[in-house]
Amino acid sequence: MTTENGPEQSHAYFQAVLLYTSAHEEIFAWFKEHLKVFDPMTGRLVVFLPDSVLEGDAADVYSAVEPTVDGEGKKRRRYPGLERSDLPCLWIEAAGGKHFTLKVPRERGEIEPWLARLFDLAAEATDIDDLRKKVEEDEDKEAEKDQDPPHPNEGRGRKVVFGLAGVAAVLIILATVLVLWPHKRTVLFLAANPTGTIPLRLGDEFTKIDQGLRQSEKRDQFRLVPPVLATTDDDLRRALLRYKPEIVHFSGHGAGADRPGLRRNFTPVTDQEDDAGGLAFVDASGRTHLISGDALAGLLGRFSGHVKCVVLNACYSEAQGKSIVQHIDYVIGMDEAIEDGAAIAFTVGFYDALGAGQSYEDAYELGKSSMGTKGYGRQEKLVRLMRKRR
Repeated sequence: MTTENGPEQSHAYFQAVLLYTSAHEEIFAWFKEHLKVFDPMTGRLVVFLPDSVLEGDAADVYSAVEPTVDGEGKKRRRYPGLERSDLPCLWIEAAGGKHFTLKVPRERGEIEPWLARLFDLAAEATDIDDLRKKVEEDEDKEAEKDQDPPHPNEGRGRKVVFGLAGVAAVLIILATVLVLWPHKRTVLFLAANPTGTIPLRLGDEFTKIDQGLRQSEKRDQFRLVPPVLATTDDDLRRALLRYKPEIVHFSGHGAGADRPGLRRNFTPVTDQEDDAGGLAFVDASGRTHLISGDALAGLLGRFSGHVKCVVLNACYSEAQGKSIVQHIDYVIGMDEAIEDGAAIAFTVGFYDALGAGQSYEDAYELGKSSMGTKGYGRQEKLVRLMRKRR
């Protein structure tokens, strides 16, 4: 039933969150294909997708089933009681926090009639307890049908009309008042200070990014995930897969193609030389593992669908940036060695500007201005912004 202002509102309010792992990508694809166009503000039951609903430290289901640490140092769960064996499932929740879970059928062909029944039950339910009871009764009926042979004429002529039009017809009678989570721009901070290298203030740099974004006008648009410290090549790949960041920020030591030595504050820290240069990650023993610009470009290029900016806050990193920018829209690197304080000053200005809604180009300029106001004006020219050629 509709009114001139849209679907008639009811007294039952539910939200359903789809939770899944990489093993259930086909199920995720089905939900995304059939339900992505629906707006909960019209009064429809919406199945959110993980990238939209999870908040905090991950954009996939792992933050739902593993405890995370909040700002007070306490462990918490976004979806308490949920185990990996429960997936894929719908987490049905109502105002006040009441909830229950429903296992999603594994076969894509079974999802349509199953979800249609759920929508019908939700339309009739008075509250979440009533919905849960109706679902349990429906499951019992289905179990009885599986045990008893059906009558030859049973079910004849019945059809579940699904697809987008069918979903819309069912959803339009549901009443939910939900607000979509805004799309968040994920920032991934990577740091490496291998054994034998000069200590850098990498923790301070992350803290200043966090403080700047939290205090910014557009703070609700950003999600700074927990820092990846002592980053190995495996850590880098897994973080890109897990967090799907828009901004990848590396802080540490670097070596240019024609400048031996790993440094960030003008002091050589190792005798290792590499004709190709690279960024200093950490190996299994904690020592330097140099990754070339070409290798980084090959990896980051596979995530160019969501990675839009890479910040290489390390000495001589312009060399690696020239390789990476062939795949990523914006890359910031250092032309020569740069002092630790200057690198942090650039970071503060850069993220303050992004948090205020500035473009990458403007944020880059404000980052350099921050270096000048903090007494590192002579090093402004060392920071280079590279743009992908269209």
